[in-house]
Amino acid sequence: MVIKPLLEPMGSIVYRILNNRMILTPKEKSHYLNLLKGYKGEKGFNALLQNLPSDFLIMNDLLLEKTTHCSKSTLC
Repeated sequence: MVIKPLLEPMGSIVYRILNNRMILTPKEKSHYLNLLKGYKGEKGFNALLQNLPSDFLIMNDLLLEKTTHCSKSTLC
């Protein structure tokens, strides 16, 4: 079950609009194509996940951070 759907990244949307309106520098064009390639890969991976049973939870576009906060009561 999809809890959070996959959305096109804002950077990809902006570059797509700019690409239609102006000539991007080679560096900008490369960055845009990399963003697009990553998004297409995520869409393909999501297509594979759709075949999972409904008791699996799918959450897209999560940014997980690792903290290294240690205290005397926890093991690090």
